[in-house]
Amino acid sequence: MAFINEVSNPDVLKQAVSMYIRSKRRQSQDEAVDYWGPLPIYDTEHFRRNFKLPIDLFDKIMADQDEYFKQKPDAAGQLGATPLQKICAAMRMLTSGV
Repeated sequence: MAFINEVSNPDVLKQAVSMYIRSKRRQSQDEAVDYWGPLPIYDTEHFRRNFKLPIDLFDKIMADQDEYFKQKPDAAGQLGATPLQKICAAMRMLTSGV
């Protein structure tokens, strides 16, 4: 019953609605550079183990990307995730079964 009382409390609901979730876009972009930057840290075998597909296939998917994966501003006017970040996230979900 305590949980129901807390949820029906308008102050608790107001807090839940205005909660801010911190984005890690910059960190994930830096991690992507570890694979595709001018001096990559990881080799193609590490990429294959991590993403469960060859890097050449991933690069082909990146080249053929859809409009959905374009970088766009978010609700605050800040640029959102890059196409590379979005496709990396989608591939991780597909290959890990999430």
